Amino acid sequence: MKKNKISFLFLLIVMTFNIQLLVAQNDLQERHRNYIDTRLRDQKTERIKIIQDISLDSLEAKHIRITNKNDGINGWRIQLYYGLSETEATQAQTELLRKYPNLWSYVQYNAPNFRTVVGNYTNEIDAYRFYKELVKDFKDCYMRKQKIKFAELKFRNWQYFESIQER
Repeated sequence: MKKNKISFLFLLIVMTFNIQLLVAQNDLQERHRNYIDTRLRDQKTERIKIIQDISLDSLEAKHIRITNKNDGINGWRIQLYYGLSETEATQAQTELLRKYPNLWSYVQYNAPNFRTVVGNYTNEIDAYRFYKELVKDFKDCYMRKQKIKFAELKFRNWQYFESIQER
C-alpha cells in the first residue's frame, strides 16, 4: 500500500509538472503571437528614425546650396560647326539629324559666331566613343568641354550610340 501511495504521488507530481510545461508552452506561443502582431501593427504606423552624425546634415545642406547655385555641370560635347553663318550651322544640324535622327543637337549663338554641337556627355570617354563615329561623317568635328544644364542631362546620346554599334 505504501508503494502504491508513493507511485501515485510520483505520478501526480509528474502530471502536474507536465501540465505546467504545456501551459508555459502555450503561454510562450501566445506571447510570441502577440509580439508579431504588435510588430506588424507598428510597421504600418511607425516611421524610420535615422541616427546620423550632425556633420552629415551640414554636408547635405552644402550640397543643396551648391547644386541650386549652379545650373549645370562641366561636360563634353562634339562641335560640328563654328562660324558666322547661321544657315551653315543649321545645315550642319540638319545633316546630322538626317544621319542620326534620334540625337539631340544644339545651334548656339555667342556673338558674332554660331556653333552646332551634339551630345550631353558627363565624361570624356563617352564623348570620345561617339566622336570616333561622328568623325567619319564630319571631318572637322572635335570634342570640347562645355557646361551642360541639368535639364539637358536626361538626353543621353551614348545610349543611342550603343544602339548604332549593335546593328
